Amino acid sequence: YSPIEIDPSRLENIRDIDTYLRNRFSEENIRKKLPENHEALLEIKEAAIRKSEGNFLYIRQFVHALEQNQIDVNDVSSFPDGLIGIYITFFDRLFSGDVEYDEFRSLLEVITCLKTPFSAKELSPIVGMAEFEIRRKMENLAAFFTERDGSYSPYHKSITDWLTGAVGKGGRYLLDMGRARQVVCEYYLGRYKKGEFDAYLIRYLPQHLMEGEMLGELSDLLLDFRFIIQKCREGLVYDLIKDYRAAMEILPDTCQSMKEEKEYLCRMEDYTRQLVADPGHASEATSRIPSLVPWSDKQIEHRIKEMEQSIKVADLFTLFLQFLDAQAHLLYRYGKLDGYVLQQAYNFALRGPFARAVDDYTGSSISYKMLFTPQLRKPFNPFDPIVRIFQEHTERVHGVSITYDG
Repeated sequence: YSPIEIDPSRLENIRDIDTYLRNRFSEENIRKKLPENHEALLEIKEAAIRKSEGNFLYIRQFVHALEQNQIDVNDVSSFPDGLIGIYITFFDRLFSGDVEYDEFRSLLEVITCLKTPFSAKELSPIVGMAEFEIRRKMENLAAFFTERDGSYSPYHKSITDWLTGAVGKGGRYLLDMGRARQVVCEYYLGRYKKGEFDAYLIRYLPQHLMEGEMLGELSDLLLDFRFIIQKCREGLVYDLIKDYRAAMEILPDTCQSMKEEKEYLCRMEDYTRQLVADPGHASEATSRIPSLVPWSDKQIEHRIKEMEQSIKVADLFTLFLQFLDAQAHLLYRYGKLDGYVLQQAYNFALRGPFARAVDDYTGSSISYKMLFTPQLRKPFNPFDPIVRIFQEHTERVHGVSITYDG
């Protein structure tokens, strides 16, 4: 991936903007709003290009404002400065006072917080506003919060950057995103507790809980087999693994170990690159990375016993993630089948915190067909060197590559 950076001040870009304005100014509905004098028309065009600072988005919004009679073509000095200036001018004209804007604020906060466009019907129970009222309000903001297929979303990232204070100063139009995150989290947590799983909740609730810093609820969600089953049923097992890793980077019980692991892997990756580029230099003692010292069998047995006797959140997350990593391919393929996730979880280990979590969820009523006998279930060993068994590959293996982390 190699993005191309566009310089707004380049002559080619200015020419494109000039051509666009000439074409739009020649349209009947716009031409009648402009002066007939050629010099005055040229002054309007040059002022628009200058104020845009080469930003094509500004020009599009400028022309739209011209169509809506929101630009005074007789006073080029009044043209908004930059894209933020366009937004401020529009909002100032639409909202005469803070009270009036406050009626819109909570709605815009939720729309901005959500990860995908929502319809008025979907927004209604979240913001506590009637569908008709939502549609009526959003018509006023159609220039910046567009409706596509009945759902609303910001037309461009720049409008939300301004409203959230990420770019420029939102001033009295600033959105309280902390409040928005709380509203969205509480709504979807309520649905989750009632067992009302929908596609949005399954995909995005972990992200919302992370952003809302509701870490206790996040931990409970990711260790709940109901949620794991629903996520796998939607074919989102790899997204679930990402949720676990992201959560472990911010949860108090796991963040330090994740940070240390990340730092070690980064050092290993850098060392491997050096080794490939310059073997002589990388082999010097000063640039070497000390290898991890393997644990003895006695140390492993002691840690296993410790994990079995005292269950910690960090250990549970590690074990659940090991299960998902090891079974990811099968869960992706067959996770839609009723009972499959629990069947694989039951077969994964004979005892230990993970096996107890499975037993606690299923009780004594588990009756799936493909359950292992106790003799076939793996003994509890979170330090098993076999991380994953590659399955279902029937062709020849022509080569194996070892990654930098071994």
